[in-house]
Amino acid sequence: MIPQFLVAIIEQAVNQVFRLDTSLHHSLQPAKHKTLLIEVRDWQQAFSLTYTGTQLFIFSSDERQADCIISTDLATLQQLSQANKITQLIRENKLDLDGDLHLAQTYSGAFSKINIDWEEHLADYLGDAASHNVFRLLRKTQQQTRTSMQKCQSTLTALMQDELKVAIHPIELSQFKEQNRTLKAQCAQLELRIDHLLKQVKG
Repeated sequence: MIPQFLVAIIEQAVNQVFRLDTSLHHSLQPAKHKTLLIEVRDWQQAFSLTYTGTQLFIFSSDERQADCIISTDLATLQQLSQANKITQLIRENKLDLDGDLHLAQTYSGAFSKINIDWEEHLADYLGDAASHNVFRLLRKTQQQTRTSMQKCQSTLTALMQDELKVAIHPIELSQFKEQNRTLKAQCAQLELRIDHLLKQVKG
């Protein structure tokens, strides 16, 4: 469970995003003075979000009264950045929603459209050159991490195929298909020979 002081820090960070991307205020106008309650099952904790028109209030809450209540796990919650996936997740029983579906879609759509030039904002503090170098390093680190994860996945797949013999290697599958085709052809030829011999015997 996240303590309230951390929730307050998250609230401050989110409201800082409002200052960096003012379009959020316009996107959240339909949600003004309405409460969205998000229950995170992994943490056994619920959070209420209320937009006042100028800022967003976030509280850890035990109350079940809200305009819209969402109950899901953390992994599914991360998928809510796409507003059109909400109904799909509901159909897949990955998410429970009670109340105003449009309110959930409004929050999801608003935060998915956030467009902040972090490099530009960091330049105000570090200067253009330093900011560029920091983000170049971050992008390089991100790429290296992605490459390392892909290598790990390839290594694990190879281990499963070659060492543990759990999965069929693509080459083995191709060889099996070729052998199967050859066997079918041989069976067809044998069937023709037998049929020909039977005709000779009857003749």
